[in-house]
Amino acid sequence: MRKEDFEEIAAEHPPLVAQIKPILAGVNPAIQSSVLADLLSYWLAGIRPDLREELFRQHIELVRTLLPETERELYGSQGHPGLRRRLPRK
Repeated sequence: MRKEDFEEIAAEHPPLVAQIKPILAGVNPAIQSSVLADLLSYWLAGIRPDLREELFRQHIELVRTLLPETERELYGSQGHPGLRRRLPRK
C-alpha cells in the first residue's frame, strides 16, 4: 500500500467510525454481527475472487490488532469484565 493510501485512510477512517458507532451502539450483539457480516460480504464481493481469501485473512488480522485498544477504550485497563476473576459463590 502506498503512503498516500495510508494517509487517506487515516483521514477518512475516524469520521466514518464516529458516524457508524452510534448506529450500532446498544443494538443486540447478534444483530450487530449480522449487519457487519452483511457489509463485509459487500466489500468482498467487490474484490476479484482469487484475492478474496487473502484480503479476508488480512482483515481478520487487522481486527485482532485493533481489539486490545478497543477493549481498553470500552472497559479501561482492567479489560473485558468477562475476563475478570470471579469470586466463588457461597
